[in-house]
Amino acid sequence: MASIDEQNINLNSPAAPEKAVFSAQTSIGLGKPDETWAKHNLYQYPITFNGAPTRAKMIIRDRVKEDATSGTFNDVEELIAIAGQGYNLLPNEEVLDVANQAAKLAGFEPFFERLTKGDWSLGKVNGHVLCNNKETQMHALYIPKETNKHNWEETEVGKVVRVGVDVVNSIDGKKSFGIGLFSFRAACTNGVLFGGKQETAVHYAHTKSLSSVVEQLKTLFVQQMDNARLILENYQRLNREKLQKKDVELLQRVRLPEKILPAYVADEEQVKQEAFKDVTKWTAYNDITAQIWHNPKNDLTGKEFQFNQLHKAIPVTLRVR
Repeated sequence: MASIDEQNINLNSPAAPEKAVFSAQTSIGLGKPDETWAKHNLYQYPITFNGAPTRAKMIIRDRVKEDATSGTFNDVEELIAIAGQGYNLLPNEEVLDVANQAAKLAGFEPFFERLTKGDWSLGKVNGHVLCNNKETQMHALYIPKETNKHNWEETEVGKVVRVGVDVVNSIDGKKSFGIGLFSFRAACTNGVLFGGKQETAVHYAHTKSLSSVVEQLKTLFVQQMDNARLILENYQRLNREKLQKKDVELLQRVRLPEKILPAYVADEEQVKQEAFKDVTKWTAYNDITAQIWHNPKNDLTGKEFQFNQLHKAIPVTLRVR
């Protein structure tokens, strides 16, 4: 690892922001790193101001990267986040290891189906794990081995919707550690992530020791699947309801790219002729989720954002009644 111990950052250099005003003696430095997670190449440097400790730290990841031009491999340091000293770093690798063990004990298996066959060039698909481009945020997906009671077979034979557990974490402070649900439709091989919008999900901030919470993962797996029926009930409701003009207007208004909207929603002439009136909300929901899920140029962060926008227009309410 290239050492950056106790470096001073000169804020009076010509490269410093023009509006920043610092005295000649001002300096921000990095103290000796916390190497608790060095085995994952993660280092936490306390930030100092004029030599005195502050309440902030810098999280750095040491990686070997290939230079696109020369083809050589170089040791580089990536700034992952600047966080408060109270932020408790929990590497994704650690969460994944425990989640895999908990899933096995709870009767779940990694959800590999279709994920390894896709072409998410920017999605960083690795088996049952989805990551953002920077590989700082992750979703690990699992399904129960006994799936019958957690499936919904649509009106056409073979079109089965499955529900599973989604374990979420990040090392950049943008996601809390948590566990929720996801769904997958076999007919068009597209999945749906619900993220932090589901009230049934459980989230834990990275502000205290998470060791006891992680140990409870087996129980949390089972508890989450008790809520699987909420997703299936919502989907069955969407399958009974026709798309209305107000639904079309909402889909046009939320921040979804026009190119992922079906023609009966995006095309002005088709909307004028009410081509949507015989379309169920379930059909519209699947037409759009398929575009989000299978877009290879849209990484995990983009997919999560678009799923959230879709759920503003076509709500799937995961709330225990």
